[in-house]
Amino acid sequence: MEGNVWTIDGVLAKHPADPQQPVSWAFLFHGPHVTLNVVQVQDSTGLKPHLHQDHDDLIYVVSGHGTFRVGDRDHEVQPGAIIAAPRGVVHGPRFAGPAVLLSVYGPPFDPQHPDRIFVEE
Repeated sequence: MEGNVWTIDGVLAKHPADPQQPVSWAFLFHGPHVTLNVVQVQDSTGLKPHLHQDHDDLIYVVSGHGTFRVGDRDHEVQPGAIIAAPRGVVHGPRFAGPAVLLSVYGPPFDPQHPDRIFVEE
């Protein structure tokens, strides 16, 4: 679907994950206050713990099981989990296999100049 309405299946069909990349992003919407994207993580080697200096990140687990770090705690997550990672808080998934996440950034996120600072574990 185009415009302002999508299905996860449609997004994944139009933006398949690159098996050579640990993480793939499909940015769907850039508004004056938020950015919406679908993140496909291959496994635990994918998206390392990081923080955003200027953005809050709300994450919905579409598929995948594992843990999700928020601050100094690891939380068990499964499809349907909703994660709030406020700006400045270290966060990141650790999944045993592929996962799909829906992420909403506020304020808008510029994928050409990502506000993503990776941290050591």
